[in-house]
Formats: sequence, C-alpha cells, structure tokens
Amino acid sequence: MSSTISNSIKEKLIESRRIANLEPDLSMKMCKEALVLAKESGITEKIGDCYIGMAFVARTKSDKSNILDYSFQALNEYKKIDSKEGMAKAFNLIGIAYFYSAMYDEAIRYFVDGLDYLEEDKNPNLYGSFLNNIGEVYRESEMYDKALEYYKKAYELSVKSDLKYYQATILGNIGEVYLIQGDYNKSLDYLMKSFEILKEGKDLVSMGEVANKIGKAQLMKGNKDSAVDYFKRSLGILDKIENQFYKIDVLSNLAQTKEDSEESIALLKDAISTALVVGAKKKLSDLYGKVSLQYENIMDYRTALSYHKKFFLINQEIMNTNIRNKLEILNVEIKQLEEHQRLDQIKRTLEKDLENNRKELEEVRKNNIILEKEAFEDELTEIPNRRSVNLELKRLLANYTGKRHTLAVLMIDIDNFKDYNDNWGHSEGDNCLKIIADELQSIAVKREDFAGRYGGEEFVYISKASSYEEALQIGEDIRKRIGNLGLKYVKSDTDGPVTVSVGGVFGRTIDFTGFSQIMEMADKELYKSKSEGRNRSNLILLENR
Repeated sequence: MSSTISNSIKEKLIESRRIANLEPDLSMKMCKEALVLAKESGITEKIGDCYIGMAFVARTKSDKSNILDYSFQALNEYKKIDSKEGMAKAFNLIGIAYFYSAMYDEAIRYFVDGLDYLEEDKNPNLYGSFLNNIGEVYRESEMYDKALEYYKKAYELSVKSDLKYYQATILGNIGEVYLIQGDYNKSLDYLMKSFEILKEGKDLVSMGEVANKIGKAQLMKGNKDSAVDYFKRSLGILDKIENQFYKIDVLSNLAQTKEDSEESIALLKDAISTALVVGAKKKLSDLYGKVSLQYENIMDYRTALSYHKKFFLINQEIMNTNIRNKLEILNVEIKQLEEHQRLDQIKRTLEKDLENNRKELEEVRKNNIILEKEAFEDELTEIPNRRSVNLELKRLLANYTGKRHTLAVLMIDIDNFKDYNDNWGHSEGDNCLKIIADELQSIAVKREDFAGRYGGEEFVYISKASSYEEALQIGEDIRKRIGNLGLKYVKSDTDGPVTVSVGGVFGRTIDFTGFSQIMEMADKELYKSKSEGRNRSNLILLENR
C-alpha cells in the first residue's frame, strides 16, 4: 500500500514539474494534492519532495518568499531522515530565492553549503546546477572571471556526464559573459554551440533567449543584417510559445538596428507595452531610459524629459520593492531559524540594506535634478539653452494656432566678439556673455517673454508681440540697452561700447511652417544687419494670405 501511494505521489510530482512553466497554478495544485497524500501516509521523504515541487513552481513565478518558505519546510523534512541529496536540493532553492532578491552573499553561502552534501559523481546534474548558480551570482556581481571559472567547471561536468541539454545552458551563460566583456568572437563561438544543441530539443524558451544573444553579439560586431535575422528568429520562437518576458529584450535589441529614430521608438514602445503587461519593472527602467534618449536625438526634449521622469519613478519603485522583498525573505528565515547570532546577522543585513537604499534614492534624486537642469539650461549663463529655445518655439506654434495669435522671434549676435575675447581674454569673454544674458532675461521677465542662448555669442528672444511695430521696438530696445551696459572692446575710455546686431521675423503663428523656417528667416535678417554695418536691427514681416 505504501509503495502504491509513494508511486502515486511520484507521478503527480513528475507531471507537476512537466507543466510548471506552462500552467503554474495547476502545477501547484498537483503538488498540494501530493502533499496531502504524503502527510496522510507519513512518508517523510515524499513530504520533503512535495515541498521541493512547490518551491520549484514558486520559482517559475519568481515568488521569492514562497520559494524560501517551501524550501525550508523541505529542508526540515529531509533533516529528519538525514537525506543529504534532499537537503542539497533544498539549499539550492534557498540560494536561488536569495539570488532573485539580489542578496548575493546569502545566495553564495547556501550554494556552497549545498555542495558539501553532494558527491559529484552520484548526482552530476544537481552538482552542476550548484556550480552554474554560483557562476550566476558572480556574473550579477560583475565578477566575470569568477563567473567563468564556475561556469567552465559546470560545463566540464556536463560533458563528462553526457548531460547534453545542460551543456547548452552553460555554453549560453559563458557566451553571455564574453558578450558583456566585449569579446564578441568568443561570445559567438559559445552561443552558436549552445544554439546548435538546443535546435535538437524542445526547449524553445532557451532557444529564443540564445538566438537573441547571438543577434546582440552580431550587432556589436557590426553585422546588422545577421543581427536582425537572429532577432526575428528569436521573436518567431517566443511568439510560438507566447513567452512575453524574453520578447521584451528582443524588441529592445531590434530597436538598436533601426537608423530612423521613429522606427526605433515604435519598437521600444512595443517592448514597454509588453513589459507593463508582465510587470517587468527592471526592463521598464531600461526601456524608459532608451526612449528618452531617442526623443532627445530628434530634439523632442519635452517628451524626452517625460520618459526620463518615468525612468526615475520606476527606479524608485524598484528600490522600494527590493527592500520589501528582502523584508519578506528575512521574515521567512526568521520563522525558520532560531539561532540568536543568525537573527542578529539578519538585522544587521536589513539595516545595511535600508541605509544603502536611502543613499541610492537620494543620489538618484540629485542626479535627476542635475540632468533636468543640464537638459534645458545653458551652463555658463544659466538662462534657457538651444534645446529650450527650440522647445518653446514648437510649443507656441502648436498651442497658438488662431489667426489673432502673433509671434516675434529675434536673433541677437554680439558684434566683433572675437575682438573682445582677444583683448580681454576668455574669462572676461564669458563674463560679457553672462552680463548680456542677464540683461536679456531681465527684459524678457518684465515683458513675460522668453530669452535663451542659442550658442556661442548668439541669443534668441521670443515674444508674443501684438504688432510688427511693437516687435521692431523690442529689437531696438534690446540693442540700445545692451549698448548701455558699459562693456568696452578695449580699455580706452573713448572707445565705443560692445554692441549687438538684431535680426528677426514677425507674423501670425498659423503662417509659419515650423521652427526651422522661423530660425532661417531670422538668421537672414541678422546677416542683413551685420552686412549693413552691425549695431542695428532688421525685422521681416511674414504676410501669407
């Protein structure tokens, strides 16, 4: 009777493991049914096996606290009968729970403890799993030489024991390390070997993942066509099994192959939609950062900033989630372990993590403020920069589309600025730029207009002046006020003041085709002022009917 029940439990656990990735809820239900049978029959080893099965299912769902809880319960059962292999399995899953929680010191400790319970020849699969997992910890800790050392030990064992598909996993991990290190030839060598083995089996998830890594290595080598081919192969495989998680990385990598920013953004947004569905917050962080950079490339700085803010917020959320996860993990272990020394160590670990989180969050906040300031403010003069000027023009053209809305855009260039720099030196030249910028900002604030530095000795002044005459007057006021600042080209009291030339355009916002047209027209008028002898202003009236 006992043998029959034992076989029934074993069959349920085998079937549960088979469907764990595809139907985790059903898999967990089968494990719990098996656990009831095991407890009713009092078979300690099978009770432990059921908890291991439940921890394995929790692993497929990245449910860290339950991985740990079920693994400790399994460990307690195996200890009753001194099952070294059982205890090793439990230690392996405990280490994985810590690894998923980025608690790498704890993970290594449990992996190493687990190895002590095993003999390499008796269970090469489990022994190799420990070696591989240690390699994973070192890789995530960016200790790549140590990672390779353990991966290669695991690979040698898999060859010796003829564990073919396990070899593919290890080869893929080694290839990924070389990819991170920038050794693309070595990376491709290992990844291609892994892919060839996987093609003979049914592990489509691993096939899709490795194809994606091959594509990335090819892209880094400059083989774009080959990279695109592997990315598309990866997408095809992952779509077949409806795996959304790994698809995110493939879409992100495929976006890097697009020269057109709009095409790249479209792929990244597809990846973002997928990441939101599966709740992949770390991947979302990376994607928000990439989209922000793409929008910056096409000078859409407002949208770039909005994605940068999403990047900042998701990172805050990740850090807070990490702390919550660690609290859950530690609470599980506190329930399982009674040694006071161990509890003190847990408290110290938690206190350290909380302090590190506080410092990281503060640093991110500071960096966010600096980045936002750098993105839109001229470093020298501390007035809006070229990005801000372009953004303000785009905003005005988009928001003020009625026939009554008018706009004046003036380009202001310091006359003979090179002479000023040559005579006074670049430090005083910078000071001259600051003084003129302050004057323009003062005029703009009083009139509720906008002034910015466009580059070098060139500034832009934007006004919603209601008439051509008013716009002309603004240009003249700017020219005269800067001439009265007391800045001199040379030290002689009789020498004339530093002056500016002004060129601009005035018209209805609906008549402009875009900010590029505005700047081109204003620049032509500025050139006219320069060619007519400098220290004067010219303004063209745009009259489209």
